[in-house]
Amino acid sequence: MEDRLDLKQFQTELERQTKEFGQWIISCEIALYTLLNLHGEEIDHVFKKLGCDSENLKKTLWKNNKLNKQRDSRLVTHTTLVSILKKCSKSGTYTMLTSLLLVEGEIPYYYFGLTYPEFHFREKIKDKYLTEVVNPVGNKNPKEIKIDHCVDMTFGALASDEPFFGREEELEQMILVLMRRKKNNVLLLGEAGVGKTALVEALAKKISKREVPEELWDSHVAALNLASLIGGASGRGEFEERVENLFGQIKKVKGKVILFIDEFHSIVGLGNDGSFDLANLLKPVLARKEIKVIGATTFREYQIYVEKDGALVRRFQSVPVLELDKEETYQLLRNVKETYEQYHKVYYQDEALSTCVDLADQYIMNRQFPDKALDILDDIGVIANRMMKKEVTPEMVRSFIAKKYKISIPGSNGEAGNEAGKLQVLLASLFGNEQEKLKLRKYLLVSQFMMQEENITNCLLEFSGISDCEKEEFIKAIRYSYFPMKEVYLELDLSTYQEKHTISKLIGAPPGYVGSQESGILVEKLKNFPRLFVVIRNAKAAHPDIIAFLKKVIQGSMVTDIWGNGYRMRNAVIIADECTEHGTKTGQSEFGEIAFGNVTFKPLTLDELEQATKVYMKRLACNLKKQNIVMHYDSSVMDWVRRSILKERKEEVVKRDISRNIIETIAELMADNSSKSKNVELYFENDKLEYRQGGKDYE
Repeated sequence: MEDRLDLKQFQTELERQTKEFGQWIISCEIALYTLLNLHGEEIDHVFKKLGCDSENLKKTLWKNNKLNKQRDSRLVTHTTLVSILKKCSKSGTYTMLTSLLLVEGEIPYYYFGLTYPEFHFREKIKDKYLTEVVNPVGNKNPKEIKIDHCVDMTFGALASDEPFFGREEELEQMILVLMRRKKNNVLLLGEAGVGKTALVEALAKKISKREVPEELWDSHVAALNLASLIGGASGRGEFEERVENLFGQIKKVKGKVILFIDEFHSIVGLGNDGSFDLANLLKPVLARKEIKVIGATTFREYQIYVEKDGALVRRFQSVPVLELDKEETYQLLRNVKETYEQYHKVYYQDEALSTCVDLADQYIMNRQFPDKALDILDDIGVIANRMMKKEVTPEMVRSFIAKKYKISIPGSNGEAGNEAGKLQVLLASLFGNEQEKLKLRKYLLVSQFMMQEENITNCLLEFSGISDCEKEEFIKAIRYSYFPMKEVYLELDLSTYQEKHTISKLIGAPPGYVGSQESGILVEKLKNFPRLFVVIRNAKAAHPDIIAFLKKVIQGSMVTDIWGNGYRMRNAVIIADECTEHGTKTGQSEFGEIAFGNVTFKPLTLDELEQATKVYMKRLACNLKKQNIVMHYDSSVMDWVRRSILKERKEEVVKRDISRNIIETIAELMADNSSKSKNVELYFENDKLEYRQGGKDYE
């Protein structure tokens, strides 16, 4: 056995040497220098056996790391060195030396190489003596343990190249619990997608590499397959017999197996409707400390199924696995990107990684980090490979998110400019309200930028004016330019929300009521489309609580369904359509205090109505042409149109009257299914619209 390393003395000297170097980070190279100072004589024979000089190495380390500064600030230990110190807490000098020299990608290895170019440590380590130094207790690759209905994750971790980064605190908590004398069972609690199973896989990999305390070196993490355990166990007692056989096989290994049960909540009631379910069969075995268990489930399922069983809960130590924040997720993507690059044969730009994180946070509400960001990283790698692209750019990520989730993202292939351009073209085809067109376009451009900068969550615009003032045409223009997919459109008529309980139509009925298993219309939309186009009508008729709820949603508050899942509206455009009696706004509107802007529409003049009607008749002629009817009309028809305008003075009414009269006049021709083209000239005579064959348009 190698000599024991006085870790306390080593750490004290390490801090002193770091200050002497003028550094504030306790690094691996300073640790190597300190080790050579403290135990130079003991380990010098190792360097001599390799034909090297440890003194020259010390000089090189000093020369390259000495700073002419005095450091009185708090010292910080490098994360890699923290892992090495934990690993060597119960080992000796030689393990510390080889750990420092063999750190993947760390500076000590390169310093060693720079000092001795001809020295190849990884080749020399094949020497029998050095192999014993690296692993004084004879570390061998673990052999697979065969247990019914289980998979040995520790054995599988040897062949796995799946990287894992972060979660050091959670891993340390798991190891501490597993080393306890009593209640040494772990229960991982976290939402789906936060990495609970990956955490267990990381533990299995650490055990296979013996990067854990010595007490766990010979342990094996075995994943229990619940479907295999219960499958086909139809006879009474057959399931219990399988479970007892499973526990018996684990006991034979004498404490070396750590049983991992994913979806841990499902063991309550599994296998038997009575008292002999898997949870009740497991409790006495845990009480006798015959096996160790790691369970994983979500907070909600833990509360519903597991927490009520106090005897089961008290035998476990809970380890919360919280969702990573954006910065932690970005660092994880940077660490794993090389693996994805090798698999997909593409290169990920760092800006593309940050875009993955930002867009996942902004638009994918019903999933957790890092799972949703990793999925985007994987998907965009597949697309880049199929498109024969060598690099993944931020624009490619934006386009992918926009297409997959059917949302329009500003910046995806110049989408912001395209949307504004489409809106300008559509507004140009409308007549009247020229100032309102400019205001609307400005509001949308400014709000889109502010939403990207996260200054506002959603854009609420108030449309006010009498019922017929082309508001609907403006709403259609916004919809077709910014939100072309029909799935993202939602219209709410608040006149049907006059009672407080009608909020269930938006978020779903409470448990115990009819329809409690169905989501409300708002929640159903937000599940898949956080960026919506919402038109709210008749707000004055709604219950005040409904208005208050919608205000909170528009301002970015979470909407929770009956299952506890939260959704948030982001980057949406909401139109609050308010009809005023005389075209002027009176008093404070329901959404006025949170509105980004107000657009007040005026009725069209007679000239504007006539121009709009001419455009409508041309559009009607184009539609009739699809049915092989070529429509013309003379001056008498236009005189009739002008009289209709003077009589009604409302665009929608005029259009409806014109359309009905024209269709009624040529209805017989429309019923004729012959493929021959029919030229029709309309004329107005004796207070009636007539037609004759042939003719040309009135200019």
